[in-house]
Amino acid sequence: MSLRITQRTNSNVAFTLGIIAILLFLFLIWGVFGLDISNYFTAIIGLLIGLISIIGIVYSFKSLQEPTGIRSVFGFILNGVMAILFVITFVGFLLS
Repeated sequence: MSLRITQRTNSNVAFTLGIIAILLFLFLIWGVFGLDISNYFTAIIGLLIGLISIIGIVYSFKSLQEPTGIRSVFGFILNGVMAILFVITFVGFLLS
């Protein structure tokens, strides 16, 4: 039984959330270095990236029960990297 990309499986949701987090991260980098946006906006985008990546990690763990595919692996990697970057940034902020 093949799964379509449009089906709402846990691996597809995790992959989509990982792509959204990466796109928001690229927008954040572009906004900070290119647009000179305010600190409040960067904080909101950073928290949104963290929230999306943590939700994506939850869906990635749920997708471990599904048949392993390339989307579930990439979703797990994307969300894992973004969640780790968020935690490192948050801990660095708290320690400063």
